[in-house]
Formats: sequence, structure tokens, C-alpha cells
Amino acid sequence: MALSSETKAVLNIIIREIQDCQTMEKVKSILDSWIKANDLHPEEVQTFFSLADEGNLMMESLIAQFGEFKKVARMSTGVAYKVPTRDIIEKGILEQELDQYPKWED
Repeated sequence: MALSSETKAVLNIIIREIQDCQTMEKVKSILDSWIKANDLHPEEVQTFFSLADEGNLMMESLIAQFGEFKKVARMSTGVAYKVPTRDIIEKGILEQELDQYPKWED
């Protein structure tokens, strides 16, 4: 079952909220309130989490294939940085963001 972009957006917000939960009771409470408030069907929530699990497996596979870190050089200076492969895949990296990563040491 394909999820609408609206449903995906709501589920992404839910995930951000439950990441800070300390207990499963708190997670269940948040999920139940979001499901009711946003008229989500529980199977949509389960489908989304299944897709998220598959995404995590894909990410792990890509990291295993390409390595945990990549050497990314700033074009303007030639300075290389040690950038997590996950960051490159998930959010992409702009040249001005490279300073937040450690310099690559050979």
C-alpha cells in the first residue's frame, strides 16, 4: 500500500516525537493520540515502520558497501574531510557544511 505524502509527513513527525521517549508506554501514548487526531489507520503506521526498517537495512548495506566514512574534498581549497556515508546519503553535503566534520588524515 502506497502512503500519501501527507501521511508520510505526519508519520515523520511522530517518529521525531517518539525518539525521546524513555518507555514503551510513552511511545504507545503518543502513537495512539496521533492515530486518533490525524485519522490514521493503524495499518498505515505499521506499513510506514516496515518501510523505515527496510530503509535502515538498505542504509546498512550501502555503508557496508561504501564504508562508514568517505573522503570529501572541498573544491575551493582541496582540503579533505571525513564525512559519514550516512550523512551523504540522507541529507547530502554542501561545501560550506564540510567544516563541521573532522579533516581527513591519511
